Amino acid sequence: MCFCHYPTITNIVNLSLSSGHFHPVFKQSVVSPLLKKSILDNKQLYNYRPIYHLSLISKIIEPFVKSRLNDQLFFHCLLNPHQSAYRRHHSIETSLLYIHDHLITAIGSQKLSCLCHSAAIDTINNDILLTRLSSWFGIHGSVLNWFTSYLSSRTFCVKCNDWFFPCTSHCMAFLEALLSVLCSS
Repeated sequence: MCFCHYPTITNIVNLSLSSGHFHPVFKQSVVSPLLKKSILDNKQLYNYRPIYHLSLISKIIEPFVKSRLNDQLFFHCLLNPHQSAYRRHHSIETSLLYIHDHLITAIGSQKLSCLCHSAAIDTINNDILLTRLSSWFGIHGSVLNWFTSYLSSRTFCVKCNDWFFPCTSHCMAFLEALLSVLCSS
């Protein structure tokens, strides 16, 4: 990318953040199915992983916003001290040691007799996220508006064998069937 584009990109990012609006054109992505391993059966849809291709502006603004938000949460001591994910100088080992220590203590004091495992969920309801950003972390005004705009009305299309299929979350079942035919040819 040419350095001459930096001022333009900077202006777009600053305008988006100051206005509390993330333009819909930057929310569009292209999803391409990628076979997880070359030895897997390419006729089985579950052997594919979706690869999301985001706009350049999204790729630039996401880490910037994440960094600014983390800095504010850290500065105002709003992060749980035991949270290890997405934090500098914290690791999975730190988290596992903390959990291990508390499990041993709970078992030793007979406060725990069974540990149930449940599936991890990679998504959170946007309304819950926005409510927590506001009520737990004090995010309001144009910043909350920006997060609301950023999370809402995302669009994508699926690309397979040079074909593009516009899609919404409501057409996924049809699209999965279609992709299983197209991607196996």
